[in-house]
Amino acid sequence: MIRKILLLSAGIIFSGMYSQQTRFGLKAGYTYSNFNSNVEGANQNFEPKSGYYAGLIAEKRWSEKLATQVEAIYANLGSQTISENASVTVKQKNHLHRLVVPVSLKYDVTYELGVLAGGYLSSKISNNVKFKTSGDIGVTDEELKELEKETKKYLDDNLKSSEFGVQFGIDYRAFKSVYIEARYSLGLSNMIKNPANDEKLTMSFLQAGIGYKF
Repeated sequence: MIRKILLLSAGIIFSGMYSQQTRFGLKAGYTYSNFNSNVEGANQNFEPKSGYYAGLIAEKRWSEKLATQVEAIYANLGSQTISENASVTVKQKNHLHRLVVPVSLKYDVTYELGVLAGGYLSSKISNNVKFKTSGDIGVTDEELKELEKETKKYLDDNLKSSEFGVQFGIDYRAFKSVYIEARYSLGLSNMIKNPANDEKLTMSFLQAGIGYKF
């Protein structure tokens, strides 16, 4: 239901782009994401992963203070795990390349400062897994590459291709057309295709970046 509402909202906004006051723009920045699980002890293994995002913005203004904002963003999200034993360290980075479509209601508190909140729909572009090791783990580079392929296949087979959640944040107009932003997105849908015993996995992420509106 939330997914349908987001898609319908985006469609309504884009359909009236040229009949209302609308600004378009570009944005890019840094992401900090992690998985969240309801399985006991699982969250102790997940650690946040740094990434990046870039995309397009369409802001449709309804009044001097109120606007609706729709975005289409590529984001490198996911999580990482780090295993340490004696002098051996194995770091596994799960890169989830996603197309994220946030739909937000924005209120300008002042000319410079705006606050926004809404929902988002995230769809899979691709998954990728990278292992980084230190110390003698007794595994060849070829075996490590094969493990990366097997882990990627596991993510492809067991994670859903789309998810949705809520997001909120602020933006600050530094110059006439240039702004900086900070946002937090919280996943609400279970990313596991066939969960066992009510197992649930969601993803949350922070964004911080800069944008330009024409």
